[in-house]
Amino acid sequence: MQKFFSNLFGKPEQQDTTPQKPTSRYMSAVNKPEFVAFINQAQSAIRSQQWDIAKNAYQQGLDLARQQNSTHAQQFFLSGIGSVLYKMEDYAGAESAFLEALAISQSVDDPMLIARSKINLGEVFAVQGHWQRAKEYHEQAVEIARESIDKNTLILALENLAKTYIEQNNAAYAIHLLREAVRLAQEAAEPRLGASSLGHLGRALLITGDKGTGRKRLEDAQRLAMQTGHHNLALQWVIELANVDLAEENFPAAVERYQAAEDLARRVGRQPKSFYQEVALNLSVALRHLGNFTQAESQAERALQHARDLENAQQVAQATAALGLAQQGRNQHTAAAENLTAVLAAYDDGTLPDHSSGKAGVLIALGKSYLRLNQLDDAERVFSEALTLAEGIDSNQRRAEALHYLGSVKSAKHDRPEAVQYFKQAVRLFESDGMNGAAARVLCDLGNTRRMGGDLRAATTDFENALRYLSDIDDQVTRGLVLSNAANLYTQLGDIENAEAFYRDAIEIAKKLRDVHSESIRTGNLAWFYVQMGQYGKADGLFARALEISKRLTDHLLVAIQTNNSAYALARQGKHEDAAELYNTALERLNNQPSARWDAIIKSNLAASRIEQANYESAEPLLREALATSESVGDQENIVRTQHRLGNLLIRQSQLEAGHTLARAAYDTARKMGYRKGQADAGRVLGDMYAQQGESDNAKLFYEESLKLYQMISDPLADKLRTLAV
Repeated sequence: MQKFFSNLFGKPEQQDTTPQKPTSRYMSAVNKPEFVAFINQAQSAIRSQQWDIAKNAYQQGLDLARQQNSTHAQQFFLSGIGSVLYKMEDYAGAESAFLEALAISQSVDDPMLIARSKINLGEVFAVQGHWQRAKEYHEQAVEIARESIDKNTLILALENLAKTYIEQNNAAYAIHLLREAVRLAQEAAEPRLGASSLGHLGRALLITGDKGTGRKRLEDAQRLAMQTGHHNLALQWVIELANVDLAEENFPAAVERYQAAEDLARRVGRQPKSFYQEVALNLSVALRHLGNFTQAESQAERALQHARDLENAQQVAQATAALGLAQQGRNQHTAAAENLTAVLAAYDDGTLPDHSSGKAGVLIALGKSYLRLNQLDDAERVFSEALTLAEGIDSNQRRAEALHYLGSVKSAKHDRPEAVQYFKQAVRLFESDGMNGAAARVLCDLGNTRRMGGDLRAATTDFENALRYLSDIDDQVTRGLVLSNAANLYTQLGDIENAEAFYRDAIEIAKKLRDVHSESIRTGNLAWFYVQMGQYGKADGLFARALEISKRLTDHLLVAIQTNNSAYALARQGKHEDAAELYNTALERLNNQPSARWDAIIKSNLAASRIEQANYESAEPLLREALATSESVGDQENIVRTQHRLGNLLIRQSQLEAGHTLARAAYDTARKMGYRKGQADAGRVLGDMYAQQGESDNAKLFYEESLKLYQMISDPLADKLRTLAV
């Protein structure tokens, strides 16, 4: 008998009870031309899934067999009718047909036919989840098949009994049965039956934890099925292997296998929509984890369409969740939030089963989109709900995720002390569960929060800890995130060699993963790095590339940031008119996606450029506005920059005392932070002030210290300062 599988994604495969060619026992009985015509008609209809036509053909054959009083032919056609009713999910009708076939088999005392009828009856109960009844029939089938000289029947009986043991959580005994089935298939030189039993043996081994051997048996089963032309069976095992890859988070292999499965399905012929729905859904999951959000979205949309065609509300909800997550990866947060909200409604109305961990995951995902949309109160609300759910089910992973993002909300609300505490709790929970990749991602957020708060030394420790985790994880997404964030800090600290290497590695990872959003950010950051080094030629092309990607993504904030950075590069080269035009363009972009922090940074930079043009009247209000905003959001780096710039402006206007107060505050804060660039710039302003007052010794002292700091961070301003420090 051939197998057909009602569900290719984790549920037990069910017996296809469509009769094969008549065996030698009753070959002569069913091989009459008038019977063969009905058999061929039924088999043709089955291949095209025209169940009513197939059933009618078998029924006509049965009627003729009864007229001719052909007992064996009646048994054959009754089995055929049962198989079609089984496919039509008329299990009561299938049971009735198989029971009648069993009675005939017993009347002619044919052990092979009796065993096969019991196998068929066992599968009727198995498909309905009545495992004990299924087991009883399959045990009887094995016992009777051992009396038969037909090894094929015994192999089928052993395999089906093994599946019931797997469903009753006794995979170890199933392995014993399946090894016997594989041995018998080898002895009988039956490659199809061998490929089937080998595959089920692989599944059972995986369940018992023998993953290496289990995978090998599945691969052997797939190979044998392909070599012998049993493509339907090969399709089942390639899907099984893809599911294993997905469960083990081997996402590249999962994508390759699912795509191979679809290619094979097209070769095999018609497949149910449920097959394509499940493949598309799983492809979306794997592609999303690889950072390929565009294709993940496309596959999720395909899964959603199939689910709607099937009128399966649960599958619609699952595909909607996949679509929302893919849209989130593409920064389409409004659409993502709408879809994820719909998924939560499916939990609430019972469409999706009560699964607190799953619901907590959707809440966390929804909160992330609210966070990106700057809907901070909504984000905090759903993250808090997720945390409550996680605590109720005692899930460290979900609890840590919720704590991580609650920390992000607190950071966005400028409540950094509380954010730091949330992040620390999340790191501890992830570490306790051995989830080093997740811990590394939280450490990046913790480091950036501390950096924003002015504690660069603590931030350095956080990033160093995150970098240490990279040797323990094979997660390219996390690796790229850690390297790019560490590179930003190392640029500030003057660790030039590591910063450049980290930027380049992070960009290559983004390209490999086709994560264009991350590629844009990291390319722009590398360009910024080269600006700090005075290597403007290298920076120009990178800025253009980063800006082009950002515009294509319609990410207004990212475009504003890249435009600001390009303007800063022009200003450093003395091209202040061109720089001012770009700064104003960047500010206009912020109208579409406001950011108080970046508004202050851009205005401070624009003011610095106007100071160099001696346009003090327009520079001062910009600096005072930028300073007030940066203080309100707690951006210590921009506070330092803006203070020493405003101090410089006042000193140039001979307001020495006020200028000194601001420059000195910037200098002291930067030194405490470990912010070398800020300390050097503020020190230079103080040197200028003392030089203006004729205090050459004090001026030289600050110039020398600033020179040393500029040299440490490879800032070209060192060349301009060198003559003043002599």
